[in-house]
Amino acid sequence: MNQLREFYSQFSEDYAERLIDKLITRVDIMINFPQSGRIASQFKDGLTRELVSGGHSIIYRVQNANTIIISRIQNNAKPLSRLN
Repeated sequence: MNQLREFYSQFSEDYAERLIDKLITRVDIMINFPQSGRIASQFKDGLTRELVSGGHSIIYRVQNANTIIISRIQNNAKPLSRLN
C-alpha cells in the first residue's frame, strides 16, 4: 500500500489518502469475512479470491482460519495475470 500511496500522491495527496483508507476498510472486511471476495476465475485454482474496492482489486488467498495472504492490489484497468 505504501507504493500505491507514493504513486498516487504524485498526482493528488487527497486522492491517495482516500484510496488507502478505502483499501484498508476493504481489508478489514476481508479479515472478518474471508470468503467475501469472489473466486478469481482467471487463476483457475479455485483458491484465489478478488475483493473489489473502487478501481482496484485486492487479490488474496485464505490460507487457513487465521491466515489470509494478500498477493497483490491491482488497478482494474489492467487485466489480471498469473501470480508469480
